[in-house]
Amino acid sequence: WQAQRLDDTVRYGQQAVAMLTEAAERSRVWGILAAAHEARGESPQAIQALQQCAAGDPPEQPPTAGPQAEVCLMRAALLQAQAGKAPQTLAAYERLLQMFPNSSRKEASLFRIADVHRQRGEKAQMLATFARLRDNTSETFWQKVATEYLEQAQWQERLQERLAAFQNSFMR
Repeated sequence: WQAQRLDDTVRYGQQAVAMLTEAAERSRVWGILAAAHEARGESPQAIQALQQCAAGDPPEQPPTAGPQAEVCLMRAALLQAQAGKAPQTLAAYERLLQMFPNSSRKEASLFRIADVHRQRGEKAQMLATFARLRDNTSETFWQKVATEYLEQAQWQERLQERLAAFQNSFMR
């Protein structure tokens, strides 16, 4: 029964999008479609629906759907990350930050960008993103998180330098 209902949601949702004239209405329907695709285990279709949810009118323009578009972008980024698509994940978070610079999700997005860089072994980008997080937030928690990561990276770098010097002293 639930599978049939999800099929109906997808079928009727796609028809509804074509008929709706307001961006906020279309955005809500795209969000519902994305949830149906997620429930059916169709991650690529869910991501596509979430990107449509966040798209402007026309898509090249900033979204007029407001908070719903912001939520859709965050969900798309999370699904991209779960699918292991680092470049698309980074692009989705950057787009979120660009389109919603005053978002309440700004700090979490920056942290996730830094984490993707960490997972990819991109130390310089990770450190730059943590510096960006530290410098662009007024929240004490996020400042402490970013500062801790930056200090830990500096400590590891000094440790590596000392270990290398120690090993070189044995080679002489």
